[in-house]
Amino acid sequence: MFFGLILLAVILYFLFKTFKPSFKGEFEDSALKILNEKLAKGEITEEEYKRKKELIMKGRF
Repeated sequence: MFFGLILLAVILYFLFKTFKPSFKGEFEDSALKILNEKLAKGEITEEEYKRKKELIMKGRF
């Protein structure tokens, strides 16, 4: 019983560790797409675009 719980915990750990970066990548892609659209529509300035893009790329969203 105890061995089964440990095995399950190890499997879950590796699954989350493996797939976590892809979730972040998907978020960055969609955030940058929205940011690009806002710049193209004139909703934000180029200065704002650069600042926000830098924050997204650093992971501070």
